[in-house]
Amino acid sequence: MRVTSDMGAKSAKIERPKEFAAEAGSKCVIEEWERDKKEYTVDEDRMRLAGRWRVTQAPEGKARLRDLDFANPMLSVSFQEGDSQLGFASAPWQLEDTKGDRKIVGPAGTATYKFEKGQLHLEFDEGRFKGRWALSKTRTL
Repeated sequence: MRVTSDMGAKSAKIERPKEFAAEAGSKCVIEEWERDKKEYTVDEDRMRLAGRWRVTQAPEGKARLRDLDFANPMLSVSFQEGDSQLGFASAPWQLEDTKGDRKIVGPAGTATYKFEKGQLHLEFDEGRFKGRWALSKTRTL
């Protein structure tokens, strides 16, 4: 079965507002909301990490990380080495915050992490996954 949509055609015809204003006495209110804090806590990061993350950008190397599956308290890692698909059995993981550097410590080693534009960015300083990796979430728990 094929499903098509003409959403693009309809939305192209909708005229978007050019300014936001209200006449005096109209009882219209314009609100701007902003998060109180700029940083998430380590506990909030743990919730943001929950689920499966698939690699979208990888450094050149022999072993290629494929995905990370964060459950509480276990982390499963799958990777490709040569022509073989491999994985680590689930193992405990934890988050550390040392002097502003956030780190994930798990079965694949220790990686510095940050969230940026909906992606998880990891950097392993050593080990088989050494380098910078970008991952996108594919499933939440």
